Amino acid sequence: MYSNTILLLPLLLLAILLIGLSDSTSALSIKTKQGDHQHRKPLPGRYLIEFAGDDDADKNSVILLNSLKTKFPEARLATPRVLNYELMRAATLQIDAAKGHLHESILKAVSDSNLVSDVYPLHAMSRPKGVTSAPLSLHKSLPPSQKHAQHEKVIDAHLLMAHSMTQVDRVHEEYNNTGEGIFIAIIDDGVDYMHPALGGGFGPGYKIRYGKDMIGVPAIVTDNEGNSNRVPDDDPMDNCGDYGLAGGHGTHVAGIIGAKSENYTGVAPDAILGMWRALDCTGYGDEDSVIESMLDAHKAGAHIISMSLGAHESWSEFVTAVVAERITANGTIVIAAAGNDGLDGAFTIKSPSVGKGVVSVASFDNEHTLRETIHVYGVEDPLDIITVNDTIGAISDGQVVAGDVRVGGESDACDAGDVPPNVNGKLAIVQRGNCTFDLKVHNLHQAGAIGVLIFFNESTLGDALFVPGAASAQIPVAGLSYNNGVTVLKAIERNDGEPIQLNRSARIIKVPTGNTVSIFSSVGPSYENDFKPNIAGVGGYVYSTFPRYLGSWKVDSGTSMATPYVSGAFALYLKAISDNKQEQQSPTYILEQFQNYAYKALASNETDEADSPYRQAAGLIQVYDAISQKTHVSPGSISFNDTANLQKTHKLTVTNNGDSIVSYEIVNKVSVSIAPYNDSSNIFSEPATMISGSSARLRFSRKMVKISPGATTNITLTVMPPDTDPKLHIMYGGYVELKSKVSYHKDITVPYIGIVGNQRDLPVFSDDSPAILDFNLTTIYNETNTFVFKLKDNSTQPVVAISMLSPSKLVLFRLYNEKKEYLGYAMPPATNCVRSTNKSPLSVAESWEGFYYTALPPADDGYEVKTNTDAGASKKQVGPGRYRIGVEALKLLGDPQNPHDWEHWTSDAIQVV
Repeated sequence: MYSNTILLLPLLLLAILLIGLSDSTSALSIKTKQGDHQHRKPLPGRYLIEFAGDDDADKNSVILLNSLKTKFPEARLATPRVLNYELMRAATLQIDAAKGHLHESILKAVSDSNLVSDVYPLHAMSRPKGVTSAPLSLHKSLPPSQKHAQHEKVIDAHLLMAHSMTQVDRVHEEYNNTGEGIFIAIIDDGVDYMHPALGGGFGPGYKIRYGKDMIGVPAIVTDNEGNSNRVPDDDPMDNCGDYGLAGGHGTHVAGIIGAKSENYTGVAPDAILGMWRALDCTGYGDEDSVIESMLDAHKAGAHIISMSLGAHESWSEFVTAVVAERITANGTIVIAAAGNDGLDGAFTIKSPSVGKGVVSVASFDNEHTLRETIHVYGVEDPLDIITVNDTIGAISDGQVVAGDVRVGGESDACDAGDVPPNVNGKLAIVQRGNCTFDLKVHNLHQAGAIGVLIFFNESTLGDALFVPGAASAQIPVAGLSYNNGVTVLKAIERNDGEPIQLNRSARIIKVPTGNTVSIFSSVGPSYENDFKPNIAGVGGYVYSTFPRYLGSWKVDSGTSMATPYVSGAFALYLKAISDNKQEQQSPTYILEQFQNYAYKALASNETDEADSPYRQAAGLIQVYDAISQKTHVSPGSISFNDTANLQKTHKLTVTNNGDSIVSYEIVNKVSVSIAPYNDSSNIFSEPATMISGSSARLRFSRKMVKISPGATTNITLTVMPPDTDPKLHIMYGGYVELKSKVSYHKDITVPYIGIVGNQRDLPVFSDDSPAILDFNLTTIYNETNTFVFKLKDNSTQPVVAISMLSPSKLVLFRLYNEKKEYLGYAMPPATNCVRSTNKSPLSVAESWEGFYYTALPPADDGYEVKTNTDAGASKKQVGPGRYRIGVEALKLLGDPQNPHDWEHWTSDAIQVV
């Protein structure tokens, strides 16, 4: 068995070990903390209304809004955004009325309008939370003192670009292909287009030629009338620094694709770029701003749309995924980040990347990165030690002395009397120990130290770095590994007269986990078991441009970085098609070509099994092979689904587009499997555990194929899933490998995935969920403490809170009286619910307002469930008495019409007064 904990250890060398990070809990539980669920909820009263037909959206929005205002004069309504595009004619509707009868009546009227085809709730969108670092630059690294100049190393920036990992360097050099003329639209938080490496301008004749600002202010603010104070314009400049805020994400992304300077080259440095600013300076935006950006970029003629953003949903029905799918079907390539939630386990792919046909990008770690190092002088052999980012300020250059008279013990600097007087004006080094970091730093600061280096105290994790959390520190603090701390300490102890000096500078180092899947990369599949992610780019430890007001250059990590890398690679491919005067190829065909020739990483250094396609997708892009190799296999990936819905047999179509005969042997190259749950408890393991020995067998219709130029042949394959306990729901995978019998034809692989067991057997509710909470989500109520709801006091409304072990397409809320007689629906249904994680335990939190519906009302997204109830159903308020709320959740992949596919729960009594 290969645990992700084992795979994490090399990364500890690069300081991702955070002291105090707790292990995954054994079970999800309701957490009484307000806001746990907020990032998953729709934006209050904000909907995207799609109009039926091809009529002008501006006209339809006026008609609809006037109709609603006439019917509901007491409501404040607005349509702040109108989308009048060929692929979507829609408007944003803002309903300021709080959830209740008026709000629901308005929504029902919208759903019933013959002008309207679909209603979508709008959510907040954000860039994936990455593994960030402080701005670092080869261009502005701190120079060494003249005395020690002989110890400085020559820095080769090309090591940072990962182009040798992906064959981008070969495409640049052998084909002279730099993506010239290919138009890539980026949707992000703006760009510093005045950066010299990004062209120094915006508009015709510049690298960044197209784009708009869809936000207009550093943060989105909407007033009580539904009007936003943002003023969108045609300038996508990252101006966050003007407001004392920090953007930079879009500038980093743009540089990965197209930056060009004396010692830095992006993937497609001569591509035409556009920036649609859809996120604010905090990295957030509304779905409608992202949707309009996508549609506007498509209208502007973009060949590729690149989005390093997403929402925490793995349902392909979310509106951003729907729009991205339409654009893809129209011939434009849409590439989006899979997400950075890999440590949360399986089923963590983000929307819009989860959309059908959308290229969902996983991340591999770069082989080299730029780190700030401390160079130690005054020893026989000068050495470099790697430090994590400083927690408070920056450690300055200077002399290092021991921070305790007996430094290296468990109580370094814990007693002010043990701090040597010679720390005054110097940097003090101490070991982590029994007292708090704050106390150590306080004592050293009082003694006059100008900075503190704290090294780890675990010799078994010798090279692991950590972040000392000294929140009240008044001087800079940095963390060092045990080995580096001991090295510095020994140098101080054996000093023969020359003081030990530190000099900070940026240096290139080798990444221990280079060319393997990044630990943060989100794990598939989609909730519907579609093959996601699709392909991988380099996203871990990537050096690129940053706004000038933030230092101009930076190393950052995330699928946010892998996405533009893949976008640039697709641009090189499109340029090659154009140069070779080939016929236009569909986005699906191009993705398949990259999948066919991707590099597969091993799961760890301890096994010869490939990493799972659930993590690495088809593998890391190999651009030269994708362009030069002429054999094509379709489809580029396979999902066998779960055992209950097993799509047992698939057909691969192999086409020889070259001018010589090709010959392949067909084999099953298995990967490690994933155990997504903690044994048979159905609680997600966070992170998921990789295991060996649970492989599927494949039966092929033929073992060899030989294909003449221009010919096509088919291979039929049938799966026999591994014989594992169905209750464990093991996620198996591997690669159909076509091993070339001729050296100049590359091997081809097609990744496959499947799940043992029936996903409908998975429970939806956790052990203590659903539950009744107070309005502030601070107390859980049951038989021992009956909830009291005062009808005239909204702050006493009960909240139904649900932690979901599995996602659910539909959740219904029924109301029963004290005699357990059914009255109707307590509230509108919840739809497309996501699974909970330890970080975000609440999937659903809905308040009951003291009403019930005699027929099922539409959900917030207008979703209507077919029922046989009276079409003239009404909404009624309850009187004083005792009531119970029953919750019914549709199981994963369940049939709404099958009673056995629902999970049920009924609350304890709620006292209404």
